[in-house]
Amino acid sequence: MKRLLKNRKVWAAALAIVLALACFAPLGAYAKELSPVRGTEAPETRKKPPTDYDFSTIRVLITIGSTSSIDLDLGTDYVVEGANKTLSGTMASPYPVKVEKTSAGKIKLTNRTTGAVIREATDVKLKRVDQNYEKGMLTLVSCASSSTQGRMYLGDFRFLVKDSTMMMVNTVPMAYYIYGVVGYELNPYCEDEALRAQAVAAKAHGLYYIDTAADSTYDIKDGYSSSQYQAYRGFRENRLPTMRHCLDVVGVAISYQDGFVPICYGHSNGGETSLPSFIFGSSCQWYDGAYGVTKDDIEFNDYTDDTDKITVTFGGTGDNSRFRDFILKKINTLYGISATKLVSISELYTFDPKEGTERHMQKLHVKAKVTTSDGDKTYTFECPTEHLRTFALTDVDGSGDSYSSYKYVFKTSRLIYWGKSTSNGYTLIYSGHGHGIGLSQIGANIRANPATYAWTYQQILKFYYPNFDIITITERNPDGSSPSDPEDPFLVGPDAVAYGVCTANNTNFRSGPGTEYSIIGVMNKGDHFDIFDVSSNGWFKAWYKGLNGYVTMDLSYVTGFPAPADGMFTLMDGTTNGAVNLRSEPFVRDGNVITKLPNKTKVTAWAHINKWYYVTTENGYEGFLSKLTTTYGDPYEYTGVAQISPRSPESYNPFIYSHMILGPVQKPEPADPRIRFPKKRGASNDEADY
Repeated sequence: MKRLLKNRKVWAAALAIVLALACFAPLGAYAKELSPVRGTEAPETRKKPPTDYDFSTIRVLITIGSTSSIDLDLGTDYVVEGANKTLSGTMASPYPVKVEKTSAGKIKLTNRTTGAVIREATDVKLKRVDQNYEKGMLTLVSCASSSTQGRMYLGDFRFLVKDSTMMMVNTVPMAYYIYGVVGYELNPYCEDEALRAQAVAAKAHGLYYIDTAADSTYDIKDGYSSSQYQAYRGFRENRLPTMRHCLDVVGVAISYQDGFVPICYGHSNGGETSLPSFIFGSSCQWYDGAYGVTKDDIEFNDYTDDTDKITVTFGGTGDNSRFRDFILKKINTLYGISATKLVSISELYTFDPKEGTERHMQKLHVKAKVTTSDGDKTYTFECPTEHLRTFALTDVDGSGDSYSSYKYVFKTSRLIYWGKSTSNGYTLIYSGHGHGIGLSQIGANIRANPATYAWTYQQILKFYYPNFDIITITERNPDGSSPSDPEDPFLVGPDAVAYGVCTANNTNFRSGPGTEYSIIGVMNKGDHFDIFDVSSNGWFKAWYKGLNGYVTMDLSYVTGFPAPADGMFTLMDGTTNGAVNLRSEPFVRDGNVITKLPNKTKVTAWAHINKWYYVTTENGYEGFLSKLTTTYGDPYEYTGVAQISPRSPESYNPFIYSHMILGPVQKPEPADPRIRFPKKRGASNDEADY
């Protein structure tokens, strides 16, 4: 399995509750949508995959409504299979496509602007040329579903007609599918380990639906058309912070008894997890054995937003006027009297837990004294705890409670009823939100907080899925590569022009070259990254932990360049055009000038980043020189070894430097990042310090 990224932010323990509230604020809008019955289908109804199946992709049926025509914008290049055509588009200038069901039951693909027919067949497939999400997306411009219209998707697409219905199937890399789920289940800025745990849980649910039958059309639906499936919402840039967490767990899943079952997870559990049959009924009892009922005091104690409490001191009437009306109306109904005042409560408790639980109490016991026409009398009653949410009330005691909108004791529907005895009374508790089965998103986020419990995602998964095994599956990264070795601290990206290192903890990795762009990751001191380009305002365009983004040069610097595979360097000799500045970084600013080179200084260029060459000079300096300041001759080949002059290392990792022409040697101090190369054509090194 991949090595985990460390948590980047450490918040004070006192802020744990505030953090949880902030993280889950967006879930309110999705509460009903994201808490459905997930996976009630029995295992015998589909051809399930073995655990050694290749799970690199998954086929998702996209909801398009009842329609015979949809419009698409292709924001990147797609090959039309069977037509030998490539449709080229960008997000700024997409290729406009119309997909239609013909009267003959075929699919016709046309250019939406010109009307030209691209392909007409019973089965039309668009295969994405480059799976990298940065290359652009397909946008579902128009369809008969308001839920998906306007959404963007990664991966490949298949269009066909089945049972007279046009279908759109998205074959997407598993990591990108999970990305389309996780950011809608959790706030993207929740704790790292909580997001990784959610990613594994969501993936395992998808694995359960993989259908290996030869005639199957799709594996899973996007969640709009069926409550069995989790929410898959495609691509949105504001969910990008979760991308790295999905990539971190490529190749990781959970299984039950060497197979897959539906994976349940929800907002919270209220203090104790539940079983599928408790919530979804007997049809789901077949996978009860995969789950366990576990008390969850961490969630209950550290997050009170999903909890209602009624506190009663025996001899008093409690702190909830609606509960007082409840007791009066219950006694009046059961005993046929007309009591109008609650004098005191002498007994209160919940009992009769659901089988196998400790806190899912089904019954309520009350003993209270009330004022009747015959004076004060004591009555006892017992009733189902659910009456606290189903027994309609009136303002019996005349205290002014209004029941026009909310007719019951508790206004919000929650999960479990239970309570705690106090030294002189009892606290009645109604807690939780959602179904409470499996992973609690609130509990996972609290456990992952490095300032409090600092659990890893594996620990979180083992707590909420105690009967499951964390396993390694066959799953490739979206680019087709295998997950990196867990001991490799640096993931080598494609086509890097240089390598860099971060010099400060909690350095933001952003989606664009400036602080106005969104944060998609966080680097720490010593973290390495690939460099693809530099911006004119001092940012590296970089590849870090599976994400493409930008990091400021204020908190990072270049450590070296890719080594040619055959050991053959391509060099250029040049001469400066006037007195020019040699800089320690590929950016113009005060403080990074190593020296001013005189006019006609001879230099040798070893590597380049955008408009900058990394050069050695005839007088023993190395650094970055703007291409515009020097005239170069023709390139030539050189075979040799380039090394850094020995310095006191801040840290050293041979894996990093084995990928660079700098060789497996010590790196320079950040304050003096000059790199000494040997002179060309085998000339000896000048080892003098500088």
